[in-house]
Amino acid sequence: MEKNQKGNERKSKDWVPNAKQIKMAELLVNPDDKRSKEAKCAEVDIAFSTLWKWMKDERFVNYVNSQIDKYTNGEVAEAWKALLRQVRRGNIQAIKLFFEMKGLYTERKEISGPGGGAIEVKSSHEQNYNITQTIISEHPELVDNIFGSRVESRSG
Repeated sequence: MEKNQKGNERKSKDWVPNAKQIKMAELLVNPDDKRSKEAKCAEVDIAFSTLWKWMKDERFVNYVNSQIDKYTNGEVAEAWKALLRQVRRGNIQAIKLFFEMKGLYTERKEISGPGGGAIEVKSSHEQNYNITQTIISEHPELVDNIFGSRVESRSG
């Protein structure tokens, strides 16, 4: 059981990042910050090994991911505007995506086998058996090496 800043015990699901973890998460999710992780560590005043340790901690990773979600949720409107600009310009892919997102279009593909016929589906067991039979018929010396003589000659 962990202890919080006041010294009280708490369950690990109640984990709260400390100030340096919050700052590092902000730096990691900022798409405009092109600096290396080492430079970001220096700004937060932690060793790179500390960041490495945090990145192995599922709770910190979940926190960083939640910050990414918050950031990207704020960009949905901009992405939608960009898509609509492309639709207005006649971009066929954008128009298709727009209709898919609105539920007005579903791409359908028909898949057929050779000559337009049905597709034959075999289980992996059948495929393995067929491969084994082909190998045995094309390379009987392998059977000789494994069993010492041909299987057919044992019956006779």
